[in-house]
Amino acid sequence: MGMLFFVLLIFQTKLTCNCYKTRDTIENILLFVTNTTKKMENTIGTNIKLFREKVGLTQSDLADYCGIKREILSYYENGKREVSLLHLDKIAEFLNVDMDLFFEENPVEIKTDLALSFRANEISPSDRNQIVYFKKIVKNFLKMKNIEINGIQA
Repeated sequence: MGMLFFVLLIFQTKLTCNCYKTRDTIENILLFVTNTTKKMENTIGTNIKLFREKVGLTQSDLADYCGIKREILSYYENGKREVSLLHLDKIAEFLNVDMDLFFEENPVEIKTDLALSFRANEISPSDRNQIVYFKKIVKNFLKMKNIEINGIQA
């Protein structure tokens, strides 16, 4: 998370609970936000690794698709770096999962999605890319169908 988020959180805390009088309170807020961010990075990384391994991909396979180095993906999976939304979207697209699954802390909640993931060991990179492209078309079609049926929702 960016520093702007921290500043806004502190500012909001000052406005809502008048806590700005003590330095300890602000330090505690920063410590809480830092720990929460670190926990989220670990959760995201763990879930990326779970899905990647379930479908039988190497870090290199996934990193190549995302246009990043394998080492960067390793940092993501180990919670040592924050995953950008762009990369998280590409990872979700390639693994054919909703991005919000990466934020799920309870393994039971993602168990069904893990079970439905298929192994991609024997699929060529070109075929994998075609599958991802086809899934994207299907997702967009389903979104359009939903809009057609339910109308545009704000």
